[in-house]
Amino acid sequence: MSSAHRRCAVVRAVAGCALLLFAACSHGNGVAGLAADEIFQRMTTAMANSTSVRVVGTGVQDDSSVSVDLRLDTAGNAYGHVDSRGQRIDVVAVEGAVYFSADASFWTAQVGAAAAQELSGRFVEVPEGDSMFADLVDYDRFLDTLLVAEGDVDRGAESSIDGIAVVELIDTADEGSLFVALEGEPLPQKLVPVDGGELIFSDWNSDVSVERPAADQIVDPSALVPAP
Repeated sequence: MSSAHRRCAVVRAVAGCALLLFAACSHGNGVAGLAADEIFQRMTTAMANSTSVRVVGTGVQDDSSVSVDLRLDTAGNAYGHVDSRGQRIDVVAVEGAVYFSADASFWTAQVGAAAAQELSGRFVEVPEGDSMFADLVDYDRFLDTLLVAEGDVDRGAESSIDGIAVVELIDTADEGSLFVALEGEPLPQKLVPVDGGELIFSDWNSDVSVERPAADQIVDPSALVPAP
């Protein structure tokens, strides 16, 4: 074989490898060709196999805007904050034990101005079994609350979010949209509720490092007296 032929053979071999690599990449995570309900099921399985997530965004509750920034994991650890009606609540969970702190405006409404000054910035230990906070910081319960389909799921268009290829899944009951990754694990990337706002899901399977508040910063909830 001449040197020219050898060069052509090498070029063809390299080109062939490149095409194989491109083909492998273009298949993504295998859900692009699936029906909407199958994609939703793959997503549910991927979430069950994941260990943590960050959720950031806004929503509407009782006609008021709510913003959230939470990191939580399957070991009962979480931290972040929720803002609503001009009030902010910070939440910390360590191995299932939950604490929250709030600003002065929140405490003024709850226990009066005098006590609010002492409580502002300190943490209250949430009684075990408190469902409101459990739903907020428990990985499975939080995601199940957000990502349950009210009706059948239809498939929408493909697009990208922060450089990640996604496909839209539309809940036929409430017309909310969920965007699922077409590369890597088929995990949710964004939720757009029909009543407004959007939530971004990121940092899947990242470490959630959080420390329990110092003992002198923790308030016994039994000591709290509601404002008259």
